[in-house]
Amino acid sequence: VRQPCPRPLRIYSYPSFLTRPSETLRTLLESIPVADNDRAQAELFQHAVYDYMTYETGVTNIRTTAAEAALCRKGVCQDFTHIFLALCRMRRISARYVSGLPVGEGASHAWAEIWYEGRWYGIDATRNCPAGETYLKFCSGRDFIDCPIEQGVFWGSGTQAQEVYTRMDDVTDA
Repeated sequence: VRQPCPRPLRIYSYPSFLTRPSETLRTLLESIPVADNDRAQAELFQHAVYDYMTYETGVTNIRTTAAEAALCRKGVCQDFTHIFLALCRMRRISARYVSGLPVGEGASHAWAEIWYEGRWYGIDATRNCPAGETYLKFCSGRDFIDCPIEQGVFWGSGTQAQEVYTRMDDVTDA
């Protein structure tokens, strides 16, 4: 049985470097109806970001802000997530960036979690669905800057390869 968590840090309710509001984001926010509670509002944001953005690789990079991605309306999972976070934080909904792996895929992925009634709820705006038990979380933070999966300094000639494997077993109570 899930137990309620302590109240999240206030930093998850305020803009971070990559989720600062812009005129484009404010216009997007104004186009989305206001819901009765934070969880319902986050679901409206999820659908809005999914409809607003086009998934396209090579258009953005790890330094692209939510404002920049919203302006070009293209990007990858981290851009969808940063825009989602920006919308949440403009409404003072506590939300955090999450990096990890969806089960059955080899590429890293980003999604968000919102705080509602004592628990974190995963939301994947890139896929327009909840991020639940089929998502393996590596880290969470304010935005991508807090959660880089691959980071380092390389000097000289050489090549690099990385392979990530996960295994999840279904554990049920007997």
